[in-house]
Amino acid sequence: MAAAGGYLAAHILHPEMELGAAYDLAMQDEVFDPLGMTETTFNQARVMADDHASPHALDIDGVQRIAVMGLNDAGVPSRPDGGEWSTVRDMLHYVQMELAQGRLPDGRRYIAEEPLLARRIPQVAEGSDESYGMGLKIDEIWGVPVVHHGGTQYGYRADMIWLPDQNVGAVILINSDSGAALRAVFRRRLLEVLFDGEPRAAADLENYARRFKASLGEGRRSMTAPADSQAASRLADRYVSKDLGPLTVHRQDASTVFDFGGWRSEMASQTDDNGATSFVSITPGADGYVFEERAGPNGRQLVTREGSFAYVFDELK
Repeated sequence: MAAAGGYLAAHILHPEMELGAAYDLAMQDEVFDPLGMTETTFNQARVMADDHASPHALDIDGVQRIAVMGLNDAGVPSRPDGGEWSTVRDMLHYVQMELAQGRLPDGRRYIAEEPLLARRIPQVAEGSDESYGMGLKIDEIWGVPVVHHGGTQYGYRADMIWLPDQNVGAVILINSDSGAALRAVFRRRLLEVLFDGEPRAAADLENYARRFKASLGEGRRSMTAPADSQAASRLADRYVSKDLGPLTVHRQDASTVFDFGGWRSEMASQTDDNGATSFVSITPGADGYVFEERAGPNGRQLVTREGSFAYVFDELK
């Protein structure tokens, strides 16, 4: 819905342009330029060619590795729901405008106060003290209204935070999946500093670190990597899903690789208590996708699940 709304607005502004180009231009003219966000862009190729923080994720042994970017490319078509590349300084320009209730640093009105503040009205409860507004979360867990919203891509985490009543804001950008816990700790620590609160953030972070270290390498204990050669030998060379497109199986030395065109990953294998075999993607940045092996009416099949949906890849003969 956010992506559709963004593209609709861009089309109204630039009806003669392709939707993506119209959106990028609209964001540049209407948001980035007025707010002085000079380093913010949707041009991923430009970012990758320049100085940037590479994404990181854990491999099957629990070692931090640079993550592949293929799955992040999947967010480009829906980029109005989030996907710009930015810096802490640029994001703070945006937070500053929110704290100023729609005014720029020179006092000029950037956006009307009423619609700006309407986005902070709770719409959906996410607990007794946290709600979702319109693209923003409102958190009163510690008795002080905190407006925030995070961002997530493979190998990246982000959060922007502001306390309207105290005129304080902050931004945190993280280039690691395992850094996700820092967002809540960062918010907690900000309140501790502002209000001389009980110093719990450091202890929370230490507890997380202990649990995190204890879990390292769990994948190696539960899976076989490279994938079991006998199990991999039963795979067809090519599959296709009517929903997700083609899947090509490559065998590289002892490794088995699933290639989906836009992204690829080495696979591990695992066998459940009933003897059924599945393959799990393990390349950092493309890990955690499970493909169950089964026989179909017209040949071999691989099935992957997302929530209540099952996507079937049929052997392509």
